[in-house]
Amino acid sequence: MTIPDLTQLSQLPVNDIAAIILICGGVFFFLTSTIGLLRFPDLYSRMHATGKGDTLAVLLIIAGAICHHGINLNSAKLLLIAIFIFIANPTGTHAIGRAAYRCGIKPWTRKDQDTRAAEAAIQEDRK
Repeated sequence: MTIPDLTQLSQLPVNDIAAIILICGGVFFFLTSTIGLLRFPDLYSRMHATGKGDTLAVLLIIAGAICHHGINLNSAKLLLIAIFIFIANPTGTHAIGRAAYRCGIKPWTRKDQDTRAAEAAIQEDRK
């Protein structure tokens, strides 16, 4: 299999263009969910970002692979994988969040940020 030359997009088949768009969209959502994982303040918001973003990203990438390969047995297998991921990812994220809440991990609030900022200022004054 050869990698298509992207400088000649007008000569690519429609299914390859659709595959490129879907896979690039999936990579974008993986990137944004990774940024959310690194930047959000607590477990619940991080799980929300990664749970939603990763599910959508995987579905877009699998849809891009199906568009690229056309309709065949491999596409049917990819479709079954996509259905499983569509069901399993949100269920797993919900179970982890519920377990964290039952273990006593409280959601982040603005008050927590203000308290931490005040404690940091006090520690700076002590130096």
